[in-house]
Amino acid sequence: MLLRKRTITSAVNITANDRTRKYPPGTFHVEDGMLFCSSCNMVIDHVRKFVVDKHLEAIKTVLNRKTRVINMYYQVTLN
Repeated sequence: MLLRKRTITSAVNITANDRTRKYPPGTFHVEDGMLFCSSCNMVIDHVRKFVVDKHLEAIKTVLNRKTRVINMYYQVTLN
C-alpha cells in the first residue's frame, strides 16, 4: 500500500490586484503589490483566499467597517 504525502498548494499566480477585484469596491486596496484592508489599513496575505475571508470576518474589521460608514455620513468639525 502506497501512502501519498499530502502537499500544500496555494494560488501563487494570483496577484493582489486580482484578489481586490473579487471583493466589493472599497474593501481592499493595493499599494506596492501588497493587499491592504481599507477598514483596518493592515496588510493581508493575498495568496490564500481563506486568510482574506477570515480577516473580513474578524470582529475588529467588522467594527472598523461600521465606524467608517458612519463617519462618511457625519461631518466632523474641528475646534
